Amino acid sequence: MKTIGNHNYYVYILTNKKKTVLYTGITNNLKERYIFIIIQRRSLKHSQLDIDVII
Repeated sequence: MKTIGNHNYYVYILTNKKKTVLYTGITNNLKERYIFIIIQRRSLKHSQLDIDVII
């Protein structure tokens, strides 16, 4: 398989306000992923994704 063009991937690390939990991931579109996480966070009733800081 031949790859054409450039491919950029980002590793992201998120934490909660108390900095007791780390969420990690890989994405090729950091802005889109961040927006998705924020929307997902708002839709959860008990704030299961208590994300506050991008490291």
